[in-house]
Amino acid sequence: MTKCNFELIKLRTEVALQQVLVEHGHQPRVYGRECPFCHSTDFVKCGMENGKQRYLCCSCKRRFNERPVFECDCLAVGQSPKCQDCPQFQSIMQAAKQRVKELADWSVEQLQGVLPQPPQQK
Repeated sequence: MTKCNFELIKLRTEVALQQVLVEHGHQPRVYGRECPFCHSTDFVKCGMENGKQRYLCCSCKRRFNERPVFECDCLAVGQSPKCQDCPQFQSIMQAAKQRVKELADWSVEQLQGVLPQPPQQK
């Protein structure tokens, strides 16, 4: 891979990530405190199985095991090592990969045109 090709891929990735971050936004959120089937938070305890708490969803009437709780409280996406396990971060990265593919035909000039310009020093 030539340096020119590498720079083009880097620029394409930067543009894709910026666009996806604007679209998705970033909001602190707690994951895992919901029914994995219908995403309702209306559920009750329903016994134990193999030492794990079981729950019954009051909305869809399905049963599920206790799920690990993951709290996303990052101020900036991807800045913390725990971001690698965050469902929100993983979704943003998947969207960014797809956007990079969509930008494959864009020229360097087109890509540079959509990047925000750094403030000029006086």
